[in-house]
Amino acid sequence: MNTTDLGEGGLAVSLPRRSKPHGKWELKFTLPGSTTALEVDAEFAWEGSGTQVGLRFQDQSPAVARQLREWLGRNSAEVEKDDPPVRCQLMDLSLGGCYLEISSPFPVSTRVTLSMRAAEAELRAEGVVRVMHPDKGMGVEFTQTTPEHRGLLEKFLSVLTGNRDLLPELLVEPEGLETGTSQESRIAAASGEAEDDALLALFRKAALPADMFLAELRKQRGLAAAAASI
Repeated sequence: MNTTDLGEGGLAVSLPRRSKPHGKWELKFTLPGSTTALEVDAEFAWEGSGTQVGLRFQDQSPAVARQLREWLGRNSAEVEKDDPPVRCQLMDLSLGGCYLEISSPFPVSTRVTLSMRAAEAELRAEGVVRVMHPDKGMGVEFTQTTPEHRGLLEKFLSVLTGNRDLLPELLVEPEGLETGTSQESRIAAASGEAEDDALLALFRKAALPADMFLAELRKQRGLAAAAASI
């Protein structure tokens, strides 16, 4: 099988034929430019529309994590930082994150900056890609938790709620990969947030096939719209 994407938390691979992957994987691969084979356990994370699947690393040894981090830092961080902003469409938005429709979504664990505009409301937010569906979209969890940022988010949500036909303008820009340390601290800090945020809770179900995930997303949006109209 061929690797199509790689991050500190996992990788995407293209299988020889369409299949229904699941469960645990034992991976052994060599990074380009290296002669040392890395061995790591992984679990099935998501399934693309073709033969592409995503695998999430499990219980990496410190040595493997260090080699991945150093290799990615040398080979991908600067390229990602130079990528221009990309236009996308907002599918769902909460105080904790958003789901964006985009034809070429960024890998899981990519740090991004979002610029949103809707009527008189403007919002700039930072986040991390938590869910990625090839050719469809990606879920971004916001990493800013200040009262000021929450206030801007609430204003933006209010504008969208009051103008259902308004199509917000969105740009998303990759800013490199989230480090293992910051990822662990962020997940620990946000463990209770997902319980109160339906969108973040859905992100935690990243192993759902893309079609099932998007169906659940549409269902949540319908319930939220009905509640707002009461």
